[in-house]
Amino acid sequence: MVRPRGRFVAAGGALVVSTGALYLWMAPDAAQEHWRTLQSSFSSSSGKGLSPLPPVVVQAGDSLCDVPLGTDVAELITIPDGRASAQYRLIHAPSVPSWPTFRPLQFSRGLPPECLDKYVGAGKACRGLDTPLATFDFVWTWSNGSEGLHRSTYLAYERSTLPVGGKSQADQPIRLKLFREHDELRHSLRSVLQHFRPFLNSIHLVTGDLPVPDFKDTFNAAYDEKSEPCPHSRPSIPRLGQVPTWLNISQPDGDVRIDVTHHSQFFSHYTDTVFNSLAIESQFPNLPNLHEHFIYMNDDFFFSANLVGADFYTDAFGTVFRVYPSRVIQPASERDPNSPLQATETVALEKSSEIISRRFGYRSRPYPSHESKVVATPLFRELAALFPEALAESARARVRSVTGSKVVNVHMMALYLHFVVERHREAVLWSWAVARLSQVVAAGREDWAEVAWKDIGGTAKSKLVDVKARRRATLDKNHTMSVLGEFEGAYAARAYRFSSEDGYPYASLGDKGRKSWPDMKSVSDIADGHPHFKCRVVRQRCFPTRDDIASGYSPVDLFKHIAFFDIACGDCIMTALVAQSGDVGLSAVLPKAGGERKTFDEPPHLPLVADWTDGNFSVESVVPAGADLRAFSTQLIHRYRYVLGRIFSGFSMLKNPQQAADEFKRLNRDIKSGWMGVVCVNDDIVKGAPEVDKLFRGWQEDHWPNRAQWEIY
Repeated sequence: MVRPRGRFVAAGGALVVSTGALYLWMAPDAAQEHWRTLQSSFSSSSGKGLSPLPPVVVQAGDSLCDVPLGTDVAELITIPDGRASAQYRLIHAPSVPSWPTFRPLQFSRGLPPECLDKYVGAGKACRGLDTPLATFDFVWTWSNGSEGLHRSTYLAYERSTLPVGGKSQADQPIRLKLFREHDELRHSLRSVLQHFRPFLNSIHLVTGDLPVPDFKDTFNAAYDEKSEPCPHSRPSIPRLGQVPTWLNISQPDGDVRIDVTHHSQFFSHYTDTVFNSLAIESQFPNLPNLHEHFIYMNDDFFFSANLVGADFYTDAFGTVFRVYPSRVIQPASERDPNSPLQATETVALEKSSEIISRRFGYRSRPYPSHESKVVATPLFRELAALFPEALAESARARVRSVTGSKVVNVHMMALYLHFVVERHREAVLWSWAVARLSQVVAAGREDWAEVAWKDIGGTAKSKLVDVKARRRATLDKNHTMSVLGEFEGAYAARAYRFSSEDGYPYASLGDKGRKSWPDMKSVSDIADGHPHFKCRVVRQRCFPTRDDIASGYSPVDLFKHIAFFDIACGDCIMTALVAQSGDVGLSAVLPKAGGERKTFDEPPHLPLVADWTDGNFSVESVVPAGADLRAFSTQLIHRYRYVLGRIFSGFSMLKNPQQAADEFKRLNRDIKSGWMGVVCVNDDIVKGAPEVDKLFRGWQEDHWPNRAQWEIY
């Protein structure tokens, strides 16, 4: 086989180039006939689609490096109704790794610094703000696995990894469903335009790219052969990036545009075509031009009701996560090695739990809901700066990792969720144990541990403190309306279940989870009910002795002990400090004001280390010289704020025609009832695929019929 080593080399092939489009054809004699078809087709398409300008025919042997970057490419094996069966863009992928550092860290959107002290400390609303509502970018991942070039590339990769005598799994039902196309992406995009338009900024479509094939009678893409770099100032290799055939990427829908980015254009170390969504997600922090917040959608997610920005984020309460408290995932190192093999997603979830545990303390953590997820881009990139090796390893897994794989994926969205939750817990405990207690030490008091003990309700003679949570007003309707305004505040009181301002929600989950999150609005005087409401701090276990302090034990040592080593101590201390702070706010946590510097060149943050034992958490190491410790602490805590929201997603798996028809009736009832804001429909078809496909396409068209301006057909 002749490979295209830096040039398009084909036996009897040709390229037809027009303005904005490049079409790959099997034979030169088809090029001009094809062009006449295109002229007729696109001249009557109301200006949409591809420009019908005279083509330039690039013959076999001519260099692909000379074709302009970003040129659209379509593989036209058949042209039903004048449409291409697959469409590509010619891109020049970097041939050398690019390792982003993500430093300095980015500031994240939030309340203005001048009112943070009132809000974080006392829970008081910031008055007189004229801040525009948050808008969101959307990110979709997509590939057309049923298209010939993509499928042949996958088969070539699979052959290269099969053991001797191994049998391909590509035609097994579990694999075929990954490659079927039901026009989901088109309708997923429409659903967001229909139900979220006022809050929509721009759209990023992330798609795969493939090696340029040799153009013989059939597509063959050899896995172990690479094109040579193009002779540009920055070495690059020509590749073909997938684009939906119906999408004109140069045509916005009003003020909403679509940016298409291919994997090789943003992976830090790209090797070849990736067939693994977990690997792709691990590289999202590298995506260019992301807005400060984005919502991640799979192409089988659909908005099914009118949603608002507060469903995903507000300046006061932060990111809205949706998490199941009833299912928890243990760290990978705590799994019984003799237990059954796990699903690929579970392997990634346990790996992620291991990574988070190594940094923030070992425990099981809850499972994120399978629905659209919101991300604060600055925090996402901070996560990438914290765990660069884990993300780089995940990116190398071109297919999903299984139990025992040498290269194991992370579950990026679960990793991000737990990173934010744990960063907030860490920030609260550090502000008290290090910032606040270091001021006690600086004042010349050697009894700082006594001060700390009294902070959580202890006495000089007591050996333990039975901590009882107190009722909190953070999510009371009156409070949320005073903070967010009438409309958003009333909505938040109904939709939010737990606020980070009220503590650490994972404290009582244990190894089996709980049925519900603690409702801090319903805590009684005796704190009965949810196990989150009561805990015990044993002094000997959680606090240093006088001998420890005489030997040099410091507030930093206390912080590391309660935050990471004995996490139950930290959880209960945090519950106590929240209770000591009153109905709202975190006044019992914060240090005193002092120091002239209240703004910072880089957002306040704690050490960017993957293992807590490698971090220096002292004030001198963490805080800039001359800084106001209280201002630093309030900004630190506010950076990682979040709420847990009600789960409003529906899920359906399509198996056969009759079952699919019943599922669509059920979904229609749920959508009509109004409770379901997002629906996910999975292809799990084992029988009657053509009939199910017809039902599915019809159901989508019934709910989201309005064509976007970027749709060619």
